[in-house]
Amino acid sequence: MKAHLSEQVGSMLRVLAQNADLICEGIDGAVLPGDAKRNARIDALVTAGALRSQDQSSFTLNPRLRSFVEDRLGAFQAFRQLTRIDPSIRHVERLWLEMQTLRAERAEEDAQLLETEINVGLADISYDIERNLQVLHANISSEFGNVSSLKAKLRQNAFFLGEVRALTKSIDKLRELADKLLHDALLTGVQSVEVAVRRNVIVHLLSWAQQINDAQNTIAKRLFLAKKLQNRLGTLSRVSLWLRQRQGISSEREFDLDESFNQLLLRPLSFPRLSHVDVKDVEEPVQKALRNIVAELKPREATVEAGSTSPAAQVMAVEAEEPIQDVIEPHEESLLMLLERLSTPGQEVSLLAWKCGDRRLDDTHAEDWLLYAGSQLMGEKIKVSHVISHAQAEGLNEAFVDIVATS
Repeated sequence: MKAHLSEQVGSMLRVLAQNADLICEGIDGAVLPGDAKRNARIDALVTAGALRSQDQSSFTLNPRLRSFVEDRLGAFQAFRQLTRIDPSIRHVERLWLEMQTLRAERAEEDAQLLETEINVGLADISYDIERNLQVLHANISSEFGNVSSLKAKLRQNAFFLGEVRALTKSIDKLRELADKLLHDALLTGVQSVEVAVRRNVIVHLLSWAQQINDAQNTIAKRLFLAKKLQNRLGTLSRVSLWLRQRQGISSEREFDLDESFNQLLLRPLSFPRLSHVDVKDVEEPVQKALRNIVAELKPREATVEAGSTSPAAQVMAVEAEEPIQDVIEPHEESLLMLLERLSTPGQEVSLLAWKCGDRRLDDTHAEDWLLYAGSQLMGEKIKVSHVISHAQAEGLNEAFVDIVATS
């Protein structure tokens, strides 16, 4: 049976290799029929399962094959949803309980089959998590390059922030299942399951948690900075609209300005300056003018003063450059102070009250502060609770007015 299966796999791979150009067309879009030879090749791919008939005049690539190519090349579509591992976790847990029941009934052959399925299921979960991390890293490193507009980047950033939070909860469930399987496998002597749990889950948990935490912090920080940039662009557009509507105002007209007027809106006056020739300019007219000026200069008489040192004995003292220090934003500095306070057990802090009491957050909107600080505190494993507004209109989502952090 294994020999027959190997022969079928080899035949299928040969068909894919012989029709690689049609598969490339399926990656870009639909595959359209043509002459008799092309139609025969399309039929071969349909028989192998690589193409699916969309209608009578076009064919599409198998979604599983498309997903494999995207994972291999790192070319992911916009708003690519992360693979859910909760169903796989429940399935592995169900298989383990069923295998224990079969062993109690002395059905060793069926229990052995389920043991193999458990090992395969754990390997599939590990692969799905690695693929999810690959999707996150590809989007973060390219700054969501699969979309061009700023608003689309913001929406995709918020979308992946929710996906990362769901993945974090799934990792916690997987950790509980791995501890349970490892304990039960040691008690019942199922060595293969114990090895599979250690190899596919236990040794990767710390790395997965660290990568997910880094991705969550990066996405939350970029979302916070992007929202600030969007507010500044909105202010700039309103000022631009005000100036366009008042183009008839003469530039020489005088206005009485009070103390509340922002002086940054005034046009600065230029001061007189003397132009100098740029000796580094390589353009021919400039170089020619420099040569003419040098030709008119009188040669300098070489004089050697008493006690002067030779050029070879001169030493140039160069001051050591100061190291470049990282600039900490005001909201980051305030968050560090908040984390220092929450390091003491029994502390309960309202993020909105903290903002009102910190002068560094005067230029930060309350909504932006709650979004940024709440996600950062959850990334640090600090318990946060949302204060729900009871005066909101009826709807599907609950609006909150504050977040309370408890150490």
